[in-house]
Amino acid sequence: TEPNEQLSPPVFVKFLESGAAKEGTTHQLHCKVEGVPLPLVQWFKNDTCIDNSPDYVITYNNGDAVLRFEEVFLEDQAEYTCKATNPVGTDTCKARLTVEPLEPTESPSFVTPLSNVMARAGQKIKLECEVTGLPTPELSWIQNGKPVKETRDLKTQYDEDFKATLTITEAFPKDAGVYVVSAKNIAGEATSSCNVSVKGRLPTETSDSELASDMEPIKPAIQLPLKDICVFEGKKVRLDCVIIGQPEP
Repeated sequence: TEPNEQLSPPVFVKFLESGAAKEGTTHQLHCKVEGVPLPLVQWFKNDTCIDNSPDYVITYNNGDAVLRFEEVFLEDQAEYTCKATNPVGTDTCKARLTVEPLEPTESPSFVTPLSNVMARAGQKIKLECEVTGLPTPELSWIQNGKPVKETRDLKTQYDEDFKATLTITEAFPKDAGVYVVSAKNIAGEATSSCNVSVKGRLPTETSDSELASDMEPIKPAIQLPLKDICVFEGKKVRLDCVIIGQPEP
């Protein structure tokens, strides 16, 4: 009878090599593994398995493992791992792929941030800021932690001059709170925030002697309370709250 085959754990005899690829070109990562029985391999991008992803062409033949990029995108910049496994062991090798963009990139930056706004009920509110970035950032607005939805009375705009606006044609108390605009592109992300407070209407029927101070007084109240926050030492921090009352506290 033939002797039993001697089992051996996976061992990489050719390792993945870190390197750079230009955006839009083809690229491949190659390694070779040995072991008895022949190991099975898995590929990971930043610890996420990509074996079933349609974005890559994966081949494995007699220990030769290849991960091929038919077209390299900026999002492909990451650390890639090949993991080989058989019944008696596991081995891994890693490499980093750096992607060189076709055009220069610049992370978003708020040249002019949002400013706090105070309005009477029924008045128009306009939040404005100026944000730059390459490629042009995508903007998203949040009010009190929830995404802002465009309606007939609420519109957002981002024009070619890098000016972003949020316009409310007629303000109501529900429109008050903390507004945050986020600008994001492939190079990074930046945010700007402001407080919006909406006071009650002025009396519709007033004599010449009556002033706004004649409005019925309202006890101060916290409309949006402070929130606990954790920051790294040495970093900027901003605490926001919204207080209402008549006259203004």
